Amino acid sequence: MAKILGSILIILSATMIGIGRGQRLRDRLLQLKSLKKTITLLKGEIRYGNSALPEAFNHISGYLETPFSGMFEQISRELNEYEGKTFAEIWKKHVDKIKKLTSLKDEQIYQLKALGENLGYLDKEMQLNTLDLYNGQLEFNIQILEESIVKTVRLYNCLGMMGGILIVLIII
Repeated sequence: MAKILGSILIILSATMIGIGRGQRLRDRLLQLKSLKKTITLLKGEIRYGNSALPEAFNHISGYLETPFSGMFEQISRELNEYEGKTFAEIWKKHVDKIKKLTSLKDEQIYQLKALGENLGYLDKEMQLNTLDLYNGQLEFNIQILEESIVKTVRLYNCLGMMGGILIVLIII
């Protein structure tokens, strides 16, 4: 009886690991889409609202999902306090803070950090061009992920279950 119960628990645990990996992939797609929305809102604030970055960040933070809403609100607050730090330093610090709260890959975090390096010191048109460039990178990442997500999630689910069954077979 204990072997059967243990085997069921092992298979369920491995299956849940596979399901968790698939959910992380879905979360990554949602977060990339959230970043795309963020960039669209930021471009609107800069282009049509003629807002400076601290003001624009403060305005859009209310429309964003976590963890990005808090990040933009804190960046706005720090930029308004002006403690001698550059925009790029503040941006990198906050991107590093939210790194663990997101499902984004290291490459996507790197691209997000690069956005901050190029955004803070440019004029309005260059800021908009930088945002357009980053928006293109986001669209590319979203497209690739959307094309593969269904198959990959199914693969993770199957691998989790099959891995659990394999472990049970090895143990027994």
